Amino acid sequence: MLSNFGFGDKWVEWIKECITSARISVLINGSPIGEFSPQRGLRQGDPFSPFLFNIATKGLSLLLSRALELEIIKGVKIGSGSVGLTHLQFADDSILFCEADLVEVRNLKRILRWFEVLSGLKINYHKSVVCGVGVQDELMNEYASVLNCKVFQFRRELYDWERVEVSRLITVLETAPSTKSDAEDALVWVASKSGSFSGSSLYKNLAAGYGNKCPTSKSVWVKYILPRVQFFGWLAWKGRLKTTDFLLRIDVLTDNTSAV
Repeated sequence: MLSNFGFGDKWVEWIKECITSARISVLINGSPIGEFSPQRGLRQGDPFSPFLFNIATKGLSLLLSRALELEIIKGVKIGSGSVGLTHLQFADDSILFCEADLVEVRNLKRILRWFEVLSGLKINYHKSVVCGVGVQDELMNEYASVLNCKVFQFRRELYDWERVEVSRLITVLETAPSTKSDAEDALVWVASKSGSFSGSSLYKNLAAGYGNKCPTSKSVWVKYILPRVQFFGWLAWKGRLKTTDFLLRIDVLTDNTSAV
């Protein structure tokens, strides 16, 4: 792989010597056992490993890009500009994209096999998963069988509190008022009879502590809001927040105290 990317023979020999001459010892019950040579080359903790791995995965990236040019795979289209995307890579993780088509899935498996032959690396399919968006379970199981991996499940079992929240949301949606399909959307100020905002209606609403449609207390003590947020809103409504004016009024601060 290094030679294909243009590295000189001497550099390749240096890297090979650094890898093959290493010795590893494993601790068992706190005691080291006999040393042995690693067989796969790349290993955790080796400063060379991330650089060599990036070079190796660059080969996979080139294979996928070339396959896209030859229309062996189609990948996905993103954005209004229809940008083609076949893969994303971060560290030692890779995400490959293709259409939900059996032929394209098989072509993707062939590309991965070519990468194994060219790089000498082995893909661990048992740690890989296949997932689809809007794809039937039968097709997903077939694709997983072709790729020899598992099907990734987006959904998990809901916790009890999540079931309660889902039921509450369904109830809210079912009891939501119907909208007029022939009327345009518009903002309505419920604190005035005309539905239009005015300074006087806002003042009257705050002074009285309730509006024409929604009492202030019901706006503060809402069960969907965090308790500390409800309490803060109640203090603000009652004018009991420890502001500078409040502290001056109860003689905690003096007139000469800086507000900063």
